[in-house]
Amino acid sequence: MENTDATDELECRKVLMDFYTQQLNAHSRLLIGFAALLFTLVQIKLALMGQHLNPQQFLLQFLAFYITVFLVSFGSWFLLLRHLGYGTLANAVMHVSAPTKQKQSSNLDRQNALGWLHDKTREEARKRYLLFKLPCVWFHSFGIPKQRQYRIYGLMVCGVFAFFTAFIIWILVA
Repeated sequence: MENTDATDELECRKVLMDFYTQQLNAHSRLLIGFAALLFTLVQIKLALMGQHLNPQQFLLQFLAFYITVFLVSFGSWFLLLRHLGYGTLANAVMHVSAPTKQKQSSNLDRQNALGWLHDKTREEARKRYLLFKLPCVWFHSFGIPKQRQYRIYGLMVCGVFAFFTAFIIWILVA
């Protein structure tokens, strides 16, 4: 019985790690795509710099470029912070301790063990921070009551980062 419990725990950890690894890979691919899109936008802006524009055309070009770079930067920051969050979750899976015999029921099947481990991982990850002391909970839904409020905080942080990123890119390109 003890060997079966250890096998179930290892299998549950493997399932969660596989899921988090898939999410990390997907977010990495999207980040590479956003970076390529951002460099393409900069190249287009540099190609258009030699043209003489009247003030209305200049304003239109400025707004189009700045808004597009802002949106791409916003998506990039959001993906980057979610990527870091999935890394935090993967780290939490490795540091969550298994239930003791007293806490375990004798009929703990794999689905219940997976749910228990997932809940413990989310609980552990809620306590952790990403870079700059940003709570991991702002970028992941952990099934908590204030989920929408936390998501809004995360979106506001990404918006501020995107604003400054777009501004810096505009200064460097202009």
